[in-house]
Amino acid sequence: MKLPLKITGVFLIFALLISCVAATENKDLPTKEEITDFIAGIPVSDNYIITVFDTVKDKQPTWNCDTWEDKNGNQMLSLYYVNPDSSKGYGSIYFNELGEEISMCRVEAKLVNHYVGEAVSEESKEDVKGTEDEEANDPTKEPENIQLMR
Repeated sequence: MKLPLKITGVFLIFALLISCVAATENKDLPTKEEITDFIAGIPVSDNYIITVFDTVKDKQPTWNCDTWEDKNGNQMLSLYYVNPDSSKGYGSIYFNELGEEISMCRVEAKLVNHYVGEAVSEESKEDVKGTEDEEANDPTKEPENIQLMR
């Protein structure tokens, strides 16, 4: 009788851990509308892609953002949003150097800069609001679930 009880306990712990991971995945990603509203508030400049990338890191530290360059030297920016209809749970939106939303279909691009937003749990969101400007980004983080455009 002790063995089935132990197996049941291990199974319940495993199920609890899996549900915790699933509940926290992509929870800090913005909506597509939040991204477009944010982008609309940044004026187009000579270094637009770099400006937006740096602004995301400073003002929206939980967001994920990448910069890309195609074979002609054109820069693009990608931002990732929560998408419950996607099998991955997220979608991406791309912008060119003029701040226009673009499609990356059939575009060969290489990844230039990758930023995985800082994870923020529900319990610590109150604490983070007051210290966002003081936190440093970890440049050693590896890319997660991002596919290169080829």
